[in-house]
Amino acid sequence: MLRYLDNLEIFDRSTGLNPFLLLDGHGSRFELEFLEYINNGETKWHVNIGLPYGTSYWQVGDSTEQNGCFKMALTRLKQKLVTQKNDHNLPYEINKTDVVKLVKDAWAVSFARVNTNKKAVMQRGWGPKALNYNVLLHEEIAPSNPDRNPPASVIRKTNVAADELNLSAGLAGSLIDRIVIEKNKETRGTTAAEMRQKRHETAKRSLENHEKRCSAGLIAAAGKFSLNEDVLAYVRQTKEQEQEKIHQQQLRKKDIYDTLQAKVSAIREKNLPPEKWSVADLNTMLQWYKNNSDTAMPTKKVDKLARYYQICMRGEPTPPILPLLPLPPLPTLQQPTLTTADEGDSQTSDLRLLADELTTHSEHRRVDDQSGSGDSDLLLLAEAMMAHSEHRRVDDQSGLGDSLSLCDEQISGDDAVLSADLTLNEDENISVVDNNELMEV
Repeated sequence: MLRYLDNLEIFDRSTGLNPFLLLDGHGSRFELEFLEYINNGETKWHVNIGLPYGTSYWQVGDSTEQNGCFKMALTRLKQKLVTQKNDHNLPYEINKTDVVKLVKDAWAVSFARVNTNKKAVMQRGWGPKALNYNVLLHEEIAPSNPDRNPPASVIRKTNVAADELNLSAGLAGSLIDRIVIEKNKETRGTTAAEMRQKRHETAKRSLENHEKRCSAGLIAAAGKFSLNEDVLAYVRQTKEQEQEKIHQQQLRKKDIYDTLQAKVSAIREKNLPPEKWSVADLNTMLQWYKNNSDTAMPTKKVDKLARYYQICMRGEPTPPILPLLPLPPLPTLQQPTLTTADEGDSQTSDLRLLADELTTHSEHRRVDDQSGSGDSDLLLLAEAMMAHSEHRRVDDQSGLGDSLSLCDEQISGDDAVLSADLTLNEDENISVVDNNELMEV
């Protein structure tokens, strides 16, 4: 959805301001792909999650004007639809094709009403023109404010002395003991602010040590509500640890498979019938053909042998496949820039290497073929190329290489063209046909 909005260029990022998005604590908000997208410099989004255990107070879609009306309207429309089907002798059921119209009609009297939506937005503190404190002042949320003084009606005074009260015997004594124990558990000698700080520190350690999966409740307990680079780093490292854990599990399975396969091969090399196998050999073969759906392995040798004949036709088990871990990026190599002199030296060295190969090839053929026919031509071609490379090297050092190459390109005419056609004769000897005198090169 965010990528679609960015492709439409709904928000002007040229101003340096990135769009803001408020989401609930659904698990999809912590997917690695989503976090990487919203924290990318080119597609940056400021995404926050609302309090995960208070969405019914701040989320507009959960209001009575929207979600409540939608559910009630949907129930009425379902009842109306099945009643009409029953009156027309149709199956008393709701099909998939009926859902579209049911949702459309229910949406029109709930989420599509502008006036009631404005009322829901205002009651939850989002406007319509400015933010307000309606959520914090809610009658169910206000008592949780530690700085808020309790109303006067809640504080009650009594003139009964403490020694006149029953604080130890009977039901009253049990209740007093229970109240004291629970109160000590809550406070433990610390204030509410210190308890809240301890919860934040515990949640932060869980995130840093990757003891738990990153979720809305965990990061809210750590005092974090922004899905920024820190949350991305937590999720990314957790994902890498999960992949490494799966890889290690597959490695162990592969080791077990290889060890078991070696034992099975050793048993088969004995060329003994199964009746002459030892109990250890039978256990190995049963383990080789075992499936997860099989019952427990028999204890007696006779039963083991019978089990082997039942499962030996299953075929060889499939070896476990190791998952590929992502490779680290390779360092970028800087290509050296060649100067004109370097290019000339490179071309000269290529010519010399080619001439050396031709000379070596000619020597090998002279040894193999005592007649030596055709080898003199190869030697002449090699010597010509060596001479040409020497001329190129001298010319490049004197700065005349470019002018000579330019003159070579401008020379035309049948008499000035040097060509060597390599043909293979019937005796499989290589011969060189010179159209002009090769030594003139």
